[in-house]
Amino acid sequence: MIMSHWKNLRPSVQTIALFIALLALIVSFDQMRETRRHNRLSVKPALESTETLSIAYENFVGLTISNKGVGPATLEPFQIYLDGNLVNGEFVNDRYGGWQTVLNRLCDGGSGIKALCVSLDDPVRVSGFRVYVIRGQDVWSPGESHQVFGVAATEHTVEREEAVNAALKRLQVAVCYESTYEERFGHDGGVPPEKIGCQ
Repeated sequence: MIMSHWKNLRPSVQTIALFIALLALIVSFDQMRETRRHNRLSVKPALESTETLSIAYENFVGLTISNKGVGPATLEPFQIYLDGNLVNGEFVNDRYGGWQTVLNRLCDGGSGIKALCVSLDDPVRVSGFRVYVIRGQDVWSPGESHQVFGVAATEHTVEREEAVNAALKRLQVAVCYESTYEERFGHDGGVPPEKIGCQ
């Protein structure tokens, strides 16, 4: 009687063993997925921009972009907007990544910013101006910062400081970038995210 009872239970034990094996498989897949997610987060870059409006705070007046994330960021060329309009399509011949086109536009017209009427090819007049150009793809390490647009303290004048501050009100710099795992992100720089198309 006892033996027949064990024979009837045998399929149940096999079923339980199969259930436990499947449960272990599910747990291991979930653990693997969480490990991959953790690895991606442990190298996620995060770009932030800072506007320095007075020489009293920094040795530079202008726009700085920094990688505040924990992993390197591979940047694509900047998308530069002036008065809400993308300038990128117009600087095919601008070897300064669009910055000369931006300076020309800021200088044009009756409301032009005269202190920004410079050619980036003129080493005397452009002395102290900073523009950052991405050619191809740049890789920025965590904590790395670059002065993207502005004027250095060594060549500072009140007129230049006011000019850069006026330009920053009209200027936005967006950039698409990738993590080590080739996940795409976007730093919108004040531009509506749907306009920059990084995702």
